[in-house]
Amino acid sequence: LKNVSRGLIICLLVVLLMVFAAAPALAFDARTGDTVTVSSGEAVEGDLYVAGGDIVINGTVNGDIFGAGRSLTVNGKVNGGVTFAGQTMTINGEVGHGARLAGAMITLNGDIGRDLVVAGGEVNVRQQGTVARDLVLAVGTARIDGRVNGGIRGSAGTAVLTDGVGGDVTLKVEKLTITS
Repeated sequence: LKNVSRGLIICLLVVLLMVFAAAPALAFDARTGDTVTVSSGEAVEGDLYVAGGDIVINGTVNGDIFGAGRSLTVNGKVNGGVTFAGQTMTINGEVGHGARLAGAMITLNGDIGRDLVVAGGEVNVRQQGTVARDLVLAVGTARIDGRVNGGIRGSAGTAVLTDGVGGDVTLKVEKLTITS
């Protein structure tokens, strides 16, 4: 668990560096508040920078999402990537590129178009969730029931894997369960 905490701190620092070192975008939208919502049918053109309590993406973001908050829920479509630190993150929709997430509870019910990098307490890739490339993790608990087309790398205190992994699995774990 000490390694997970250190991994979470490193991941948060990397997320902050990426946010502040990012090249200026031609178009972006910055939103803050206790609740930040991109409504169904709404399209954000360019990158979305968010900070607040609960962030809900029901519409479309035609760029990347960078942010921090209590929770992030993506029900819609992000045509870029997602970089977010918070307590809980749930991806029900589609992320076209990769996702870099740090938090206590991370749940994937949707699709990640490239790599998924997670650090925190628990990650769940549900049966309907798909990661197009690799899953990189540093978590206390990992449950991978969905499809990971690439490999899985990292560390977890406890890991449960189904047979939906397309590449190599390189995990440092205290307890591993493989089901089919």
